[in-house]
Amino acid sequence: MPLDAVTLRAVLGELHEGLAGGRIEKVYQPDREEVVLAIRGRTGAKRLFISVAASAPRIHFIEKNIENPASPPMFCMLLRKHIQGAKIVSLRQPALERMAVLELDTADELGIPCKKYLNIELMGKYSNLILQGDDGRIIDAIRRVDGDISGKRQVLPGLFYRFPPAQEGKLDPLNISGAGLTAALLHETSEKGLDKWLLGRLIGLSPLLCREIACRAIGESDKPVSCLTAQEREAAGRIFSDFTEFVRQNKGQPFLLLRREEGTVFDFSCFPITQYGDLMRVTPAPSFSSLLSTYYEKKSSAERMNRRAADLLRTVTNARDRALRKLAAQRQELLDTAGRAQHKRLGDLITANLYQLEKGMQRVRVVDYFDETCPEIEIELDIRLSPQQNAQRYYKLYNKAKTAEAVLTVQIAQGERDIDYLESVLASISEAECEQDLSQLREELRLTGILSNKQQRSQRAKTVRARPY
Repeated sequence: MPLDAVTLRAVLGELHEGLAGGRIEKVYQPDREEVVLAIRGRTGAKRLFISVAASAPRIHFIEKNIENPASPPMFCMLLRKHIQGAKIVSLRQPALERMAVLELDTADELGIPCKKYLNIELMGKYSNLILQGDDGRIIDAIRRVDGDISGKRQVLPGLFYRFPPAQEGKLDPLNISGAGLTAALLHETSEKGLDKWLLGRLIGLSPLLCREIACRAIGESDKPVSCLTAQEREAAGRIFSDFTEFVRQNKGQPFLLLRREEGTVFDFSCFPITQYGDLMRVTPAPSFSSLLSTYYEKKSSAERMNRRAADLLRTVTNARDRALRKLAAQRQELLDTAGRAQHKRLGDLITANLYQLEKGMQRVRVVDYFDETCPEIEIELDIRLSPQQNAQRYYKLYNKAKTAEAVLTVQIAQGERDIDYLESVLASISEAECEQDLSQLREELRLTGILSNKQQRSQRAKTVRARPY
């Protein structure tokens, strides 16, 4: 999930303790949307990681060294010029927004003391890192926004910095009491579920937290607000009051949500999550920095594996889909052979009535002595064939259907085995943990003929036997 404002509040509270009074010794930019500040303070050396990537905006301490480019980007050089050596005064969150402001004491080119601000906006695809001068003007940003990109808010050097526009119609949950929420619910006629209603009315809350509040209050998240009983509305007010008091007192703790069966990361929160029951394992983390590092490291690892496995997954999925279509056609053909006995029956009737047939007849009426009531039936004939040839035509249809039944039975059984195998390969691809696993699967698919030699050569890698789980 994106880092919501409530969790960010807890993260910044933890970071402020380690940053206040420290000095920025080095500035690095390992990636186009990532910045690392090496800071030394009262608690020792720290590395503050800031990412404004649309899929994973965040801020936290990191332990591991990140490889930096040989030549630092221009924005990194600008940060080094303006804030390297600066003293950190504070790290605060304006209201309950998904952003942070790093206030710095530094000096200008003439050595005159001044303040500078690093505005860290963690708002999904609108995330940005903006350096602001003492005069309130933008020095530069990691992502410049001109009038062609946004007509509401430009982020360009020389312009005055303005906070992102507030979300219209939404209120700060910390300014609302539980009684106020109950009163609002009493007059609400919306058909939205309680979680969606909270999400649409309040800033700073993620869908996860809105569902948690709803589940704790009424036992479900999507019950329409208009259908809530008076007791459920009062319960929602009480739970909401407890939640906001929890946030005001900065009691947030880092929790990592893991899927119980797979053991993979699912989400994180600063609030104990109960809505998933036994489906999730809620694990406390030592700190918010370790929580975010673990979550995004595992998530990015899974995303990298998904990208590497995408071509292989597409090839196997296409092979599985073709096998399913072929199997459906074969089963239909097998159903069609069920009427083969009728062809033999018509051939026998024609043979028994050859004396009354002549070449050129389109149809003939004969007594069906195979039926106990001996009714008269009409048989279609081919005018180009003699009576004997018409009988042979029906016998051929019978023999063809009989042979097809035997062949199709074998083919359908083989097709079902092929589909089971391809499904198992798809499961193995989803469970692959490293390139070695994928390489071994590619080699196996090449040997079975599903992956062509050309495809294998394009992704050739040294095949290493994967270690057992």
